[in-house]
Amino acid sequence: MTEKKKTEGFDLSQLDTSVKSADGVEFELKHPVTGDPLGSYVTVCGQDSDRYRDAKDDAAEKLRKGQMEDGRKFNSPSDVSDLLMETAIRSVVGWRDIIDSGSDVKFSVPNVRKILEKYRFFVGQIVEAVNDRGRFLPGDNG
Repeated sequence: MTEKKKTEGFDLSQLDTSVKSADGVEFELKHPVTGDPLGSYVTVCGQDSDRYRDAKDDAAEKLRKGQMEDGRKFNSPSDVSDLLMETAIRSVVGWRDIIDSGSDVKFSVPNVRKILEKYRFFVGQIVEAVNDRGRFLPGDNG
């Protein structure tokens, strides 16, 4: 049996966000004005996941192509908003207890798109959760 040698310093594996970033972590949506918890939960991947990086890269490429097609040098605020929306949609890997107009909303990518386009204020909460590396550290810290 190989014996682990105790070394001095910090064990970087304590900062490995890759597993939870790929698997996703759940957070509770909050009221956009009061901040009160809503009892509705969204599971998101983390910024260190391949899923998130691919979503961000695809959205950025779409913006770049749009610029090339119409000759713009800069993105408009709506372009940036669209990038955030697309990245947020693809970062959601599940949800529970999402109810809209009295009906339970089943998780699916088209439903994520519908809900986030209707309730755009939740995009910011999703982006914030995705980018909060503390949520994705090993152990129970959600």
